[in-house]
Amino acid sequence: MRDFATEMRALIDAETSAGPYVSRHIARDIVDKLETADPELLAGWLHEQAEQLVWGAINYRDRSRRAHARTTGPRSAFAEAAVRHDEGDPRAMTGWLGCRYVVAPEGTRKVLADLNRDELIYVARGYEKDSRSLAMEAAFFRALARKVKDGPVSEYFTEDQLLRLRESLLS
Repeated sequence: MRDFATEMRALIDAETSAGPYVSRHIARDIVDKLETADPELLAGWLHEQAEQLVWGAINYRDRSRRAHARTTGPRSAFAEAAVRHDEGDPRAMTGWLGCRYVVAPEGTRKVLADLNRDELIYVARGYEKDSRSLAMEAAFFRALARKVKDGPVSEYFTEDQLLRLRESLLS
């Protein structure tokens, strides 16, 4: 019996070890290569990953819908849609009210229209946690940029130094 996950990991590692790459291009190259050289590996790995891939597609769709609702129309669009909804247009808020959010630790998703106060607070806390994490990442890269003048990071930092810098940003 083949270990499709281990074989695919080794192939991905081999294909991405040669320096800068575009992950989309590497993915296409791997699929093209496997379709001819080892279709069993491709099919077996996809079968093993099916649930994860479908879960990722659902998450991507939900994020995409939220992003679309946030970025379409002028800033006043939400207020205008809310007024139209209050005046009886049930579809006026579908861009927002139909967006799904994770509302509980086990991953339950609900549309905005159905969220209660506690669920709204849970969603807000998730975004706050994400923003803190992203702010820390931004601080890390800004700190690196202040030290790196010319050349790559590896000319200025060792792994241990990077670890200490990252830890200093967390404290």
